[in-house]
Amino acid sequence: MHEIEGFVTSTRKRQSEQSGICLAYLLSPEFLKLAQERSGKEDPTFYDLKDCIFFGDNPIGKDQACPRDGLKGVALVDTLEKHQRGQCTHFLSWTWGYKVSTVTGALQQWLDGMVDGTR
Repeated sequence: MHEIEGFVTSTRKRQSEQSGICLAYLLSPEFLKLAQERSGKEDPTFYDLKDCIFFGDNPIGKDQACPRDGLKGVALVDTLEKHQRGQCTHFLSWTWGYKVSTVTGALQQWLDGMVDGTR
């Protein structure tokens, strides 16, 4: 039994460390709604989201055990449903001062270019 628990724990840790948020989720009305409701702003920056999603009075995932270290509090990716996350294939770096619309607009343009073969 101990071997199975160890295997499950190490598998969850590895999956968490290798996971990324799916592009479809970032472009979804669901993500925009989360950003707007949490921040109270129509088009928040990622600075605006930092405290209301990750810190503040009610951070997302604060009571969940982290699959990486077992402590309370998880990464946003660990709170998402399986269809909203997957193995990370790309790394996106941006300025925290960008608005959600700027980041999602750029991602949509990138996706459109991938689909039509111009990228």
